Amino acid sequence: MLINTLKLSACVALLISLFRGLGSRTLYEIHGRLLKRAYITLNYVESVDKDDLTRYHARVALSDLDVIIKGELSTSKTPGPVVLSGRQE
Repeated sequence: MLINTLKLSACVALLISLFRGLGSRTLYEIHGRLLKRAYITLNYVESVDKDDLTRYHARVALSDLDVIIKGELSTSKTPGPVVLSGRQE
């Protein structure tokens, strides 16, 4: 049981390091399907794991991923005015 707890804790810590290391590039370097799976798994671990530290680390990883996603959404380019023949419309 202790070995499984340590493995899960190490995996969650690895995700934290990965998210922090890649920063905003996380969304471009890791396939969306894998990010979604990581998000679902981290939510599950945070909700049901018996180890307090592992639950805390899962919460931290989720928070880091949320910050990355919100940061990318807020800095994404919004379309400006349409320019036709030198005039803005």
